[in-house]
Amino acid sequence: MKQLVKFILCLSLSFVFWPLTIWIIVLKHIYKFVWKMFIILKTLPRDIRYMYIMTNFTSKMFYCQQQECSVVSLFRDLLKKYPTKPCCYFENQVYTYHDIEDYSNKVANVFQSQNYKKGDVISLVMENCTEYVCIWLGLAKIGVTTALINTNLRGKSLIHCINSPKSKAIIYSEELTTAIENIKGDINLTLDRYQFGGKTPSNSEVYSLNDLLTKAPTLNPTFECPKFNDSLLYIYTSGTTGFPKPVIINHSRFIFFTYYAQELLSLQTGDIIYTPIPLYHTAGGVLGLGAALILGVPIAIRKKFSASAYFSDCAKFKCTVGQYIGEIGRYIISTPKKPEDKFHNVKKMIGVGMRSPVWKVLKTRFGVKDIVEMYGATESNIVFGNLSGKLGSFGYIPRCVPQSMSPFSVIKINVETGEPIRGKDGFCIRCDVGESGMLIGKIISGDPVLDFTGYLDEKATKSKILHNVFLKDDKAFMSGDLVFMDEEGYLYFKDRTGDTYRWKGENVSTSEVETIVSGILNQVCTAYGVKINHVDGRVGMLAINDKGNPVDFGTLLQELDKHLPRYAQPHFIRIMDSLPITATFKVQKVRLQEDGFNPDIIKDKIYFKLNNEFVLLTSKIYNDILSGKIRL
Repeated sequence: MKQLVKFILCLSLSFVFWPLTIWIIVLKHIYKFVWKMFIILKTLPRDIRYMYIMTNFTSKMFYCQQQECSVVSLFRDLLKKYPTKPCCYFENQVYTYHDIEDYSNKVANVFQSQNYKKGDVISLVMENCTEYVCIWLGLAKIGVTTALINTNLRGKSLIHCINSPKSKAIIYSEELTTAIENIKGDINLTLDRYQFGGKTPSNSEVYSLNDLLTKAPTLNPTFECPKFNDSLLYIYTSGTTGFPKPVIINHSRFIFFTYYAQELLSLQTGDIIYTPIPLYHTAGGVLGLGAALILGVPIAIRKKFSASAYFSDCAKFKCTVGQYIGEIGRYIISTPKKPEDKFHNVKKMIGVGMRSPVWKVLKTRFGVKDIVEMYGATESNIVFGNLSGKLGSFGYIPRCVPQSMSPFSVIKINVETGEPIRGKDGFCIRCDVGESGMLIGKIISGDPVLDFTGYLDEKATKSKILHNVFLKDDKAFMSGDLVFMDEEGYLYFKDRTGDTYRWKGENVSTSEVETIVSGILNQVCTAYGVKINHVDGRVGMLAINDKGNPVDFGTLLQELDKHLPRYAQPHFIRIMDSLPITATFKVQKVRLQEDGFNPDIIKDKIYFKLNNEFVLLTSKIYNDILSGKIRL
């Protein structure tokens, strides 16, 4: 009887609670749906603007593809409209569109007379100047591809960059004569050398480009106008790891960056762009120059970046848009305050790699209205721009469009290997909101926006292509960047896959550590992991550029405990006069990792966290760490 009563009681309760459970599930789904609709409606004006911009951009690209437009043909169109309008400002020089046309024609005639033709490659190693622009534009007129080489390279790196595209000649500025002379035995013996600037070379094997240009006519050379997909430039990756890789920049790619920047900034012909960025870099040499050569927006060029001269230059040339890359913003805000900080016309700045704290100071101290943070690598088919001014974000994926319809996705990866994680069906898995993963871009061959031309090295190109992503035989470009997306679709950079290291079973984001520490100390720093033989993973280390400002280790320890978990806190701190950086202001982390932390080899002071305080690292402490006597 008791069992029967118990059974009836349980049955009665199940009738009460089953509907309640179902209602909870139903209400949960209703809530999710309502919240999703709320987000879609909230972000709809933003997304409509984005789609309008992308429609304009895409239509321009398809038009150029159909018309077989090139940088040369688009420049000629501008020349007809604005022959006497300034195109380039440099120091005290002003070059009009007519001046650029005449000078580039001279270049074309010189090299055509020396039997250079379509398909040939010439390396260009020069500091920023207006003639730099004219030289590669002139070579483009006769179909010659120009390899834009970093002026800071020496020895093997320089040899590699000249030899890898099979250059037939090299043009270099007089200041770089020694660097070229030092490697002449290691480059192609038949390579012609042309010196620009300075006195006529005493070496009979070297041509004086200035002398040849003086005698050359300004008439249009006889040539077949380049086409949309013809090769224009080779631009090298920064070389933070290994030798720089030449990326193929077709006319289409150059036009792509230019039109995208135009849409992001709403550029008008009354604007003037300021670039202190090297012209062998995509930001300065393509995005900046593209505005001048294709859109009719003049550019002011500086030979080398100067933080103190940035906004005074902008005032001098009446610039309305400023460019930045990497840590340029931090260098600018580190300059002493001046009453004339806001005496300029710059309303917008565009670039990549500006951290949120720097962003805020630039806007308030210097009166810059909009910071347009971009995302996009030289070789990538992925581009984003922060159109809405969302602090820290580099762009967004519209929420009103299903993720499956977007060409860009964030996928789950194994952080240690960088390989995508696949589901039971063998396809990649999209990340949830707030989850970090790799950003990828769908590749559509022949599409002027979503194609991927890659590197000159076919093997390197193949290594960046992911196959069978969400469907059989589809392809995507792997950015190698860890990002995450919030519920409104905003994207945030977290780290490079290679910059994330594992410690105590946890993944440590170097970017996160750098943001926290630089905010505490107000000093430039970089975080990385170093290997210790008997220890799994990598131990956290910081390199700090102190610039004469001593580090308050006590405050640093307190703040690290507040803002970072123990596993993410650095164990070693290296104090440096200056951080090793590339010419594009990227810290050479691999070099720092290779240096390690041996105090007998490294001249800089290194501090080690021992018993919850930072002490000077000595040889004894170093040996105790290696032997395992001191546990980490």
